[in-house]
Amino acid sequence: MVNAVAIVSLLDKFDQCCREGGLLIAHVCDCHLLQGKPIDASDPKHQQDHDACPNPDLMPLRLAEVVSELNALRPRPHFVLFGGDMTERGRPIEWDDFFRIAAGLNIPYFLTLGNHDHDEESDWSRSREALCRGLRSAGMCRTPPEAVTDGGLYHSARHGSWRLLVVDSLFDVPLDGVQRDWLARALSSDGTPTILSMHRPFVKVGNAMDRYRMRDPELLRLIIESGCVRVILSGHTHKRRACSHAKITHLVSPTIQDAIDDTPGYRLLCLHDGGVALTANRELAEHAEVAPDALQLDKIEPCDDI
Repeated sequence: MVNAVAIVSLLDKFDQCCREGGLLIAHVCDCHLLQGKPIDASDPKHQQDHDACPNPDLMPLRLAEVVSELNALRPRPHFVLFGGDMTERGRPIEWDDFFRIAAGLNIPYFLTLGNHDHDEESDWSRSREALCRGLRSAGMCRTPPEAVTDGGLYHSARHGSWRLLVVDSLFDVPLDGVQRDWLARALSSDGTPTILSMHRPFVKVGNAMDRYRMRDPELLRLIIESGCVRVILSGHTHKRRACSHAKITHLVSPTIQDAIDDTPGYRLLCLHDGGVALTANRELAEHAEVAPDALQLDKIEPCDDI
């Protein structure tokens, strides 16, 4: 466990990075908010989800805990990036819960969708309606409702000298052609240092979720050859990793809920001089009713298995 003095010392490093003109981002992934009871008999997976989750009430408590902590952080992040799987199945009430809790953020935030946010058996039209409703009403959300398409969500934004590109990576399939064409145009439009957010990572993390990583060599080649993508932020695996390949830093952040061979948490990163200057994981206790414990600095290793 890292003590409070060590946490303050590391936050001082982030503060110095910000003072030197760095961009501070909080990356929060895999909230998996689950619709509560009563069980919806018309939803074939609702009972299954509840059986697999012994206490779904802890999920919104953990997200609310993280929101409260992010508001209190000093230095305060310039924005929060939600990295996908905010919901368990993209059910409307799950989106309503997410936006209700996220409304407590005093920091601008952006959304990335994960595979659970539009599960293969969910009704995407209902999910899309609830998602767009939430985006329209969310005061601090910087993801526009028009970013939500028939197939998912993708969009771009700028913050200072950085550009954020968000794509929607579904479960165990390559990026769809429409998004690929959009991304290719965006990457070729200018050389602005770029953050790419996609739920599924290209890199392995060393647990069972590696089989579901993004296996799309042509997409990775497109990203590398653009020369402007400096960092790829992902989640999905419920385990962290930080590594570098072809001048791109791949940061896979843990879940704030149930980790797989890891500790729950979220990531803080500071971008400066066109790259990742500092990155650390805020480790959380296993249960939402217990206070957070540690802030762990990441060492960026080579991605020798991509």
